[in-house]
Amino acid sequence: MEYIIGTLIGAVIALIGGIITAKLNNRTVERTTSKSLEEYSKLLIKDLEKTGQEIQAKIGVEVLSKYRQAWINDLRKTINDTYHLINISTIKLNTSIRSGKIDKPVIEEIHKNIYKVKKLRNYLELLLNPREESYEKITEAIELVPSHLQSIFDTAVEYSDKKISKDNAEAIMNIHLVQIDGLKKQILKSTQQVLKEEWERVKKGV
Repeated sequence: MEYIIGTLIGAVIALIGGIITAKLNNRTVERTTSKSLEEYSKLLIKDLEKTGQEIQAKIGVEVLSKYRQAWINDLRKTINDTYHLINISTIKLNTSIRSGKIDKPVIEEIHKNIYKVKKLRNYLELLLNPREESYEKITEAIELVPSHLQSIFDTAVEYSDKKISKDNAEAIMNIHLVQIDGLKKQILKSTQQVLKEEWERVKKGV
């Protein structure tokens, strides 16, 4: 009888011990699982943040490149318009001096062109960075062009009014044309340098 009771007590103790062990093991698993989930969540959040930053950076580069390309196109067009006005004006003035007369429509056109060149120069000053040497050379050159055009125009008027001889008029005109030609080369060279630098930045996504 005592043996049976002892056996039963031992079995009960073993059962209770098993239950306690199982509960402790469950708690350990829960803790481990909870800790793993927490670490995984942190890693996931970190990866998402990194991905978000990469996407944002990529979008930023694309937007920057887009606006930089638009800026390049604007600069190219403005320089081209300036060149066109200078060339048209010198051709008209050259023709007037060679022919010995300057018509009213030509006078009006030259005045308008000089004004437009000055206006484009002011626009370029806003468009370009004055701290860059190439930018400064462009605006400085364009700023000098109107005064040379005006001098040729004044010479054409004087010759048309018979105040100076044709030889003197042509000599004066040629002096200013040489100066204008030098300024045009400076504008072209500096613009090419600027466009080259900006195009490299576009390709690099800077």
